[in-house]
Amino acid sequence: MTTKPYISPSDLTFGFSGCHRCLWLKYNAGLSAPMQMPLVGTLSALQEARFRSAPTSQMSRALPVGSVVDAGAWVVSSPIVLDGEPTGFRIRGKYDLLVGFEDGTYAVIDCKVSASTDDKASFYQPQLEAYAFALESPESGEPRTVSTTGLLVWTPNSVTGDPDSGYGFAVDAFWQPVPRDPASLSRLLARFIDVITAPQAPAAPKECRQCDYVRARGELGV
Repeated sequence: MTTKPYISPSDLTFGFSGCHRCLWLKYNAGLSAPMQMPLVGTLSALQEARFRSAPTSQMSRALPVGSVVDAGAWVVSSPIVLDGEPTGFRIRGKYDLLVGFEDGTYAVIDCKVSASTDDKASFYQPQLEAYAFALESPESGEPRTVSTTGLLVWTPNSVTGDPDSGYGFAVDAFWQPVPRDPASLSRLLARFIDVITAPQAPAAPKECRQCDYVRARGELGV
């Protein structure tokens, strides 16, 4: 068993699509390469604050009538069961926005700031599906039916303001729906758990820059 029984939704996208050796080390030894993304937290907090308690009409006309009922909250799932057997793992993560619709269902929305308008629904689908799983099969509390998942993307397009009033970035905003696919999540979780519960770390792939750095530094003896 790994030293980390909780699976992060973001690791199902960024972690699993990258280096499996680095992923194994994270879950078995608690080792993660330092990351420098100083604006991510700030921008995410601004988006959450902008839409806290907001009606869906302020986010996208494509969304059903509803409003944001929570933002930046942690969720923990019940134990993950694969092929009828409990795995000992749970999903634990913090979603950006939770929307409640008039029909009693919910939407999980991930806020993004991106220079590109490329469709990234398939990349983020496992992460959003994991949040939905945790909400529908929670460790505690009442389950919530998730009917919708998607991305709310801001793409900066210009600078506004002046020296007296201050400057700001104007953005284009668009809604990118991400189809639900629980079966796909189950298949991915099975592969993910196989990787992190392997008795030894996988071999380092040639394309992992972090592994290349560690290897090159070791060869220098420093």
